[in-house]
Amino acid sequence: MEIKSIKQSAKLMQAILLSVYLSMSCGILGIGDEKADDSDLLLGLALLSMNQSGGNNFNWSEYLPQGFPIPRVPDNNPITKEKVELGRFLFYEKKLSGNNTKSCGSCHFQNLAFTDGVPHPQGVAHSGNSEGDFHPRNSQPLFNVAYNSRQTWNNILLVTLEQQAEGPLFGDNPVELGLFKREEEVREKILSDPSYRELFSKAFPGEKEPISIRNIIRSIASFQRVLFSGNSAFDKATYQGNRSALSPAARRGFNFFSSEIAECFHCHDGVNFNDSTFHENTSARIEPLYHNNALYNIPGTGNPSNNQGLKEVTGEERHRGGMKAPSLRNVGVTFPYMHDGSINCDPANNPHLPAGQSNGATLEGCARQALGRVLDHYSRGGFNSTCAAYTTPGGTRNPDFPCLSDTPQITVDTTLIRPFPMNAQEKEDLIEFLLSLTDENFLKDPRFSDPF
Repeated sequence: MEIKSIKQSAKLMQAILLSVYLSMSCGILGIGDEKADDSDLLLGLALLSMNQSGGNNFNWSEYLPQGFPIPRVPDNNPITKEKVELGRFLFYEKKLSGNNTKSCGSCHFQNLAFTDGVPHPQGVAHSGNSEGDFHPRNSQPLFNVAYNSRQTWNNILLVTLEQQAEGPLFGDNPVELGLFKREEEVREKILSDPSYRELFSKAFPGEKEPISIRNIIRSIASFQRVLFSGNSAFDKATYQGNRSALSPAARRGFNFFSSEIAECFHCHDGVNFNDSTFHENTSARIEPLYHNNALYNIPGTGNPSNNQGLKEVTGEERHRGGMKAPSLRNVGVTFPYMHDGSINCDPANNPHLPAGQSNGATLEGCARQALGRVLDHYSRGGFNSTCAAYTTPGGTRNPDFPCLSDTPQITVDTTLIRPFPMNAQEKEDLIEFLLSLTDENFLKDPRFSDPF
């Protein structure tokens, strides 16, 4: 018994201590400040399952951009080349949907940094909705997700990619891929394909029945873990020594981005330009940061009923509207912006829409306009302040930023979301910097493309 049991007991004790520590130490819109609960223990156990080595002897150098750290990988799913290759097929496999019409890749397009260009992705048709459910939140990009300390916009309990994958595959509210209570049917569909029998045997050697739901999820997660993006103009100047790769305007924009005037860097920092990055060089203790970015100011509610943010998980009013800050990498192709896709360019400038297509609209043109609107939102302090913040003295309310209530939301972090001065040149420079984060190589890397 003895060695194995001692190790298991020690690991459980570490989890308990870690969960208590997290419950006492987490900050902005994070885990409960007053008390520990069951979710803290689950979180601690999940964190302790993440090892320091990044898996077994997997050759990370084949995928990692220059200057990027090795990610952590769950002990129960060590990464291998065979799992990655199998996961690539499964990511694009439409058999993994209730009616064989959609795959993970149906809402995550490589040329858009694995987003889909629409405000809300739509799931497969099902008995409850012949058109398919719309998800209340915008599809998140999938690059560098191996570094995420949390998955999705607002679920603090989804620590690993394996946990996250269960939602779109088997969830029923909303229905995405439509496999709720159809696990055996899915397994039989994959089992009937001889090519998959070979791929699963290579990815999970020695298993009596390698084709299983568990191994499907593990393989998709392994593929997602190697979706690294780090060869933008900014990366070439910062990590690869080619200073000329970044334009003077982008350099000025980065300086303003990093200043205490705009303060963008507080929520978008580090190698992945967000505040929840986790890798082998970071501490096992991660403070989950969820931010109310003052996108809504509706009397009596503050947020739509289907977009309550972290409050949907914790039930606590102080977490209303709390969302995870997304990475800003490849932001030039991931519009529309915000968790609800509510900030976009005009239809005439949007290459995803017929009006934009007839006008010859481009990704960059739409991104410039949409990013400008995002910057306007933040420079005006969001919708958190009283209406006077959006008008000239004695003037009328700005129709582009409708203040629907004169009462600020107490859940907004007003230390970061507050009006700041930004002139036209500074705004243009900021946009240039954000566009310098686009990694064209990643958007067309054949290793990540649809294999069918």
